[in-house]
Amino acid sequence: MKINKSGAALSRIVQIGETLKELSQKSGKEYLPLNRGVNQVVNIDLTEVVKSINFNSPEIQVYPHGAGRPDLRAAINEEFFAGKSSPDNILITAGGMHALDLVAQTVNIGKLFLPSYYWGCYFKMLKIRSVESEGYDSQSDLLPMIDRLQGNAVLISDPSNPLGDKHDDEEQLNIIRALNDAGVVIFYDCPYRRLFMDASDDYYTRLMNLDNVIITESFSKSVGLSGQRLGFIHTCNKELHDELEVRVMYNTNGINGFAQELVLRLLTTPEGKKAVTAFKERTTRDIALNIEYLRARGLLAEEFYHGTTPRGIFVIVNRSEEELLKHYIGAVSLSFFTKTRQEYAKDYLVGYIFISNLIISVVQMFFFIPELTGFAYKLDRVLLKRMVVYSFPVLILGLVGILNQTVDKMIYPFLFEDRQEGLVQLGIYAATSKIAMVMAMFTQAFRYAYEPFVFGKDREGDNRKMYAAAMKYFLIFSLLAFLAVMFYLDLLRYLVARGYWEGLGVVAIVMLAEICKGIYFNLSFWYKLTDKTYWGAYFSVIGCVIIVVLNILFVPVYGYLASAWASVAGYAVILLLSYWIGQKEYPIHYDLKSLGLYVLLAAVLYVIGEQVPIPNIVLRLAFRTVLLLLFIAYIIKKDLPLSQIPVINRFIKKK
Repeated sequence: MKINKSGAALSRIVQIGETLKELSQKSGKEYLPLNRGVNQVVNIDLTEVVKSINFNSPEIQVYPHGAGRPDLRAAINEEFFAGKSSPDNILITAGGMHALDLVAQTVNIGKLFLPSYYWGCYFKMLKIRSVESEGYDSQSDLLPMIDRLQGNAVLISDPSNPLGDKHDDEEQLNIIRALNDAGVVIFYDCPYRRLFMDASDDYYTRLMNLDNVIITESFSKSVGLSGQRLGFIHTCNKELHDELEVRVMYNTNGINGFAQELVLRLLTTPEGKKAVTAFKERTTRDIALNIEYLRARGLLAEEFYHGTTPRGIFVIVNRSEEELLKHYIGAVSLSFFTKTRQEYAKDYLVGYIFISNLIISVVQMFFFIPELTGFAYKLDRVLLKRMVVYSFPVLILGLVGILNQTVDKMIYPFLFEDRQEGLVQLGIYAATSKIAMVMAMFTQAFRYAYEPFVFGKDREGDNRKMYAAAMKYFLIFSLLAFLAVMFYLDLLRYLVARGYWEGLGVVAIVMLAEICKGIYFNLSFWYKLTDKTYWGAYFSVIGCVIIVVLNILFVPVYGYLASAWASVAGYAVILLLSYWIGQKEYPIHYDLKSLGLYVLLAAVLYVIGEQVPIPNIVLRLAFRTVLLLLFIAYIIKKDLPLSQIPVINRFIKKK
């Protein structure tokens, strides 16, 4: 059997609903469904509405009218268009998806432009119909690209599906009118509008006479009847309406008669209107509660709203499906709603990173041109051999050193049976580790300044006392930076999204690893000054092996905490090895007692700052500031008198 493949897969929204049913039956626990339609939040009470329905009536038993029951279309005209349109402009469909599909297969367009964040079923439906799609970032971008849009169509969803953010009606109307006048077809799919707007909303009446605007609606949302599969299309283009009716006739031979009867009563009878009003009130209230529930737990993807307020359509969360199930929450992953952005990132953004680095490297190269001129180029084989012998281990050291910093993140997702869960944890680990980059920046700045200084001073004779002093001051200010970051973490946490805060416990460990790495860097000068750079290559390889092995052994059990401690262990081991061997090859008298006292004092202050319970954040920060000042006072007392500090010493001398 030969099958015409669409390339589309079944919707995860449907699949996650079935998963929730199975899990609920097995565990007896109630799950919070976020992506299965509004009536999953609260059901509409149809008890009184169905009492008066005659299930034996011809309207229910006989094949329905091709365009839908005339009395239902008249009721829709009154409810949605204030009676100002015509029932002849309305066509009943088997839900909102059926409406969109009918339009997509009927209207002759080149491609459909979708908003950047869109309901995944849009894309799947277009894929089945072999309709090309392209993304646009915001509605304000549509007018500048109007020439490209001619001969094509634009989908507008407002309130946005799935984000739920609401656009300004007047601005949107001006855009739609301009597109309409330019011959651009507009698919206006806003099934949630009537859920959040009251009966006085007249926006549809302002669109109904625009020739190129096709309005699609769904009673799954506006009255919570997703199980009845009923929606409608409004178009003032008679030719399009007639063709749509023909397609309904030869596709479904009319639309569910009972569903039409039920919606008619919800729109026209007192008990029906009462049920709809109660449904909307409870649904909007409970959706708002869901949003606050997710926000309080750091699960709401705030970054998707760009300053707007989520109204709660398909609530967007920033966790994997698997992790949310552990919270008894059922929701599909972000990729279902952001396929355009996801594919764009996959195909282009990584490339842009490499391109930007290439540009920076080329620019830097031009600054070295003066250093490459003014002398004759002549091959000195002896010097070349010395350079290779010296630098090749440094090359290995550098490459493995970079690997030491990144290998844990490279292998992390592959250490879990569920790779998606591994990616989620990696995201948390990487995001929170950024706060610890304060230490990495300090180490890097120190390196850029100190390394040329060391090699310059080496020509002047033995400077081991200076190297010991540099180590001491490096450690002092590293510990100061550590305490500053940890004491003010309540503020620094806002540098990362709220959803990643659960991983903030790793910051202290990552900073400790960076301190170990910085100390190792200070110790490393002995093998550079003695031309025994091969030791550096040995140390880097040993550190890398330790980090990889510990990650493999412990990450599947302890997660990213194990990865952070693996980095500490790797750098600590090579730190000790470098010190031990360095003292034999190039002895330097480090003031270990003084260094140990600084480490002990920093550790004690850190424990006090973390363990003393102070609920009030202002008082907590004030208390930790006092602890930080105590550390600074000790530095001034022991090793950095005020009279030695530039600028400040001027005032000291005056006194």
